[in-house]
Amino acid sequence: MSQELFDELAKDKPDHNIFSPSGSKRWLSCHGWYQATKDLPYIPSGAAAQRGTEIHAIMERCIIENEHPENITDDPMAVDHVGYVLDHINAYKSLYPTVEIYSEVYIPYKNIEGQQLGGTIDVIGIVDQQELMLADLKTGVGIVEVNDNSQLLNYAVAGRLHLGRFERYRMVIIQPAVHHEYGPIREIVFTNEDLDAFEKQVEQAIIANLNGGERTPGEHCRYCKAEAICKPRSIYALNKAGLSLADFIKELS
Repeated sequence: MSQELFDELAKDKPDHNIFSPSGSKRWLSCHGWYQATKDLPYIPSGAAAQRGTEIHAIMERCIIENEHPENITDDPMAVDHVGYVLDHINAYKSLYPTVEIYSEVYIPYKNIEGQQLGGTIDVIGIVDQQELMLADLKTGVGIVEVNDNSQLLNYAVAGRLHLGRFERYRMVIIQPAVHHEYGPIREIVFTNEDLDAFEKQVEQAIIANLNGGERTPGEHCRYCKAEAICKPRSIYALNKAGLSLADFIKELS
């Protein structure tokens, strides 16, 4: 039944969601993000992102066909990364034998001020109405934390909109390429109360962005299209380096 639902939801999948879950750290943290970037040209994915897309395609095939990655590719990185995902799924199935597993599922969120939210979840596990498990495979080398991960929280809010409310929501980051004190597979559990609070935060952030809110620089500026031309970001970077704008101009003269 869930696969039919997911297929139906995917029919209206847009080419790109402006307020995407993957970029949510930026628009949640900086309410001036939308106005700063909306007229800037599209930046195509780099080689690392394209490699990640290829690995995700192998992962999806392995899950759907119940296949081992070594039977699909001779790429050692893909075999390693997908192997971690399959190990996690098998361990999860041993804990919850009735779980339904789906891969690369697009779930829309809802329209806020004419903006549709939604994203594609790497792995979703449905355990009756007890637990919704959302796993995200990261192939990059920049550490991604699972605590308060806004991308996964967006997915969870979207999931319960269409699948109903669960007792708990398990978020999982699978990142084999980096060393983390808690290992390559990290998880945290959230409640409906947590998601209710986050949902309000999302709505407020999108409305503020559309109305031209204040630009707030920080670590979330990384990969922002406006990073190089944003004055608040420049001042922030100078302050981090122990310089003022006047000092910087003086150094250039």
